[in-house]
Amino acid sequence: MNKRTFIKRSLIFLILTFGALFSVQSFIDYKMRQIKSGNVGKINKVLQNKVNEEITIWGASTAEGNFVPKIISEATGLTCFNMGLDGTNIHQYGGLLENYLNKVSNKKVIITFDIHGGLMRRKSAYKIYNWLHAFNNQQVSASYSEINNAQYLKIKYIPFYKLLLYGKHNIKYFKENIDSFSFKNDGFIPRSGVLILGKKENKITFSNDSSVVNQIKRICKLASANNNQIYLILTPCFHMGLKGGTNTDLVLNNFKSLQNKNVHFLNFSNHPMNLEKKYFKDNTHLNKNGAKFFSKVFSQLFRDKLVFNN
Repeated sequence: MNKRTFIKRSLIFLILTFGALFSVQSFIDYKMRQIKSGNVGKINKVLQNKVNEEITIWGASTAEGNFVPKIISEATGLTCFNMGLDGTNIHQYGGLLENYLNKVSNKKVIITFDIHGGLMRRKSAYKIYNWLHAFNNQQVSASYSEINNAQYLKIKYIPFYKLLLYGKHNIKYFKENIDSFSFKNDGFIPRSGVLILGKKENKITFSNDSSVVNQIKRICKLASANNNQIYLILTPCFHMGLKGGTNTDLVLNNFKSLQNKNVHFLNFSNHPMNLEKKYFKDNTHLNKNGAKFFSKVFSQLFRDKLVFNN
């Protein structure tokens, strides 16, 4: 084989390989953007401008499993959707929320935090394979770059690097609904089980990262610019899980400092229901019965806030 033939065959091989990898990555991205249920469906619903409900609830698992949209809708007369994404705090989903707030006005936006980790700065993204298809969105990718900038640059500049991060986890999504957005219980996913008490109250310093607080300030400012009302909610915490906190007042003061005419703060981390073990799956997550009870309590206070603000 002469040199010219070798170079020609090598180029053909590289072109075919490039084409194959490009096709595979594009196919996975396309299929992921078509998902219309589960957590990936929630991400796509925002990016495809399909979140039209008057009330949206944002947060991690303490949003997803604590707030029942049906109960809130019945109490307020407003449509409601639970945007909670398990394992994903505002440091990761903040860009998605900013994307939403840029496109809506006069909405009620509930942002939930558990007092243990709500203000935590992430060191790595949770289930990044659920987000890769959305990295063509500037706000989503910007959020991830703040978490792991080195990997973000690899995803952005190294061809087909995403294929190393996609995996078997994504295959299951290809079988899911792609016809129309469909979410059982309007995005609410109940938890089961009852809290088992520990033997010892451990001291704990609650997450309170200043960069995350500044991120929330930026989000609140963006929301206010379009006349959206923001409700910052500290979710219920079983009293034994709260007693060990060494910086509770500092966390509370950070939230209180964010309040203005468009930003409201409701603290349920010290609510009387937190004395009732029967409502909790663990220290920061309510079980199904607890979620129903809490949603009724929350709805009444939230409805009063709406009346007052109007």
